Parts: sequence; structure tokens; C-alpha cells
Amino acid sequence: MSLERDINSYPTVGQLEREVAQKINSLYYSELAHRASRVDCHLLDSRLIIFVEDVITPVEEILKATSTWELLNQVRTLLDTAIKPKLERLIEDTTKVKVNKFIYNTNTETDSAIAIVILARAPQVRPKKAHRRKNIVQCNKPTTRFDYGNEHQVESLEIKVNLEHKDLTSNV
Repeated sequence: MSLERDINSYPTVGQLEREVAQKINSLYYSELAHRASRVDCHLLDSRLIIFVEDVITPVEEILKATSTWELLNQVRTLLDTAIKPKLERLIEDTTKVKVNKFIYNTNTETDSAIAIVILARAPQVRPKKAHRRKNIVQCNKPTTRFDYGNEHQVESLEIKVNLEHKDLTSNV
């Protein structure tokens, strides 16, 4: 029972992905005074893929609008350099796993960023529960009975189909 309680204290994969995404968005806001419109995280065993939309800050938008590309790229490089170690630490704190490799890149043209994170191991998450099937087909083994009205042996097979809790029974 103690082991089951321990396992149930772990987050699900979805909960962990949402927590990382929310914390990343909060970090962008606290560090860059800009909130991304969307942060998607996907945990695949010991790999975490993060996609962030609308990462360009208002200052960068001004530089982009005036086609000051060299300065825009310099500003973005400085921002990425400053935020990358904080993102890495945030991921380690949230997943409780050391980051082995962290690849991060921002594209100012598409206004998006992507991170590929290789963790030392898969984070502790609650295992998936077996889903109940909505449509269940159940066959009982064939039974032999005597039909005394016809004086001969009859084999029958009962098949039950549960379609979203509506039982249909057929005798063959």
C-alpha cells in the first residue's frame, strides 16, 4: 500500500509537461517582461521537447519592423544566452532530473523558440492506468445441450457485446 501511495504522489506525464510549460511561460514573463502565447512540452522517456510561440519581445518587434536585422540578432543572442541557464535550472528543478544536454534556438523570423532537452534519466511519473474498453466482445466457450423436443444434440455459442454499456446477447 505504501508503494502505491508513493507512485500516486508522482505527477502524470501530462501534469509534468503542463507544469514545465507554465513555469517556462512565467520565466519568460519575469525575465523578459513578455509572455509567450503558447508553450508546448512533450516528454518522451528521457527527452523533453519544448516549443514556444511568440517569444519576440516588444523591443525586438521594433527592431524587426525597422529591418535592423543585425541588431535584432545581437539582442536575441544576448537574451537567449541569459535565459538558457535559467531554463535549464527550471527544467532540472521541475523534473528532479539532471539535464545532460540542452539545445535551444530562437527564430526571429517565425517568432518561435525550440528546446531539445536530454535528461540523465526519465523523470519519475505516475504510470498510465489501463483504460477500460468501451466496446467489449466476450465469447463463452461452446456448450452442448440436448434439445429434447427434436431428439438431437445442439451446440450453442453465446456471444455478448457491450457497446458503451448496452448489452447485446446472441446465441449461435
